[in-house]
Amino acid sequence: MIRRAKEYLRRIIRREHWWAEAWSGLMLASFGAVSLLARPEHLHALPSTRSFMLLMPNGIWQLLMAATGLMQMATLLADSRWRRGIAAFLAAFFYAWITENQVLFSYGLHPVILLSAGWIGVNMFAVSRAIGGLR
Repeated sequence: MIRRAKEYLRRIIRREHWWAEAWSGLMLASFGAVSLLARPEHLHALPSTRSFMLLMPNGIWQLLMAATGLMQMATLLADSRWRRGIAAFLAAFFYAWITENQVLFSYGLHPVILLSAGWIGVNMFAVSRAIGGLR
């Protein structure tokens, strides 16, 4: 039992990038779901969601973000590098869009954009691993 627990911990530590992608998917799905549950007048009051509503109807962009986050978590379980790469690319795209909204329409260069920029880095690293053939 203890040996199995040690093996499990070693496997988790070796798959550190897997956990980063899982957290990225969870954060994106959470952002989409919370935005979907928010009342539309609250979203219109936030300048950080302005660009989303200019390009897509309210409800569509939230569903796309939530679905992309869930897809990223599902592809991690499927362990297919091309699917993981596609999901990571879509997640990086949406995180870049969130970061762009924060910079242009909200606080400008605020420390909160470092969080989104970090998720972009995590996902682009995952894309490079998928292209390079690493799991």
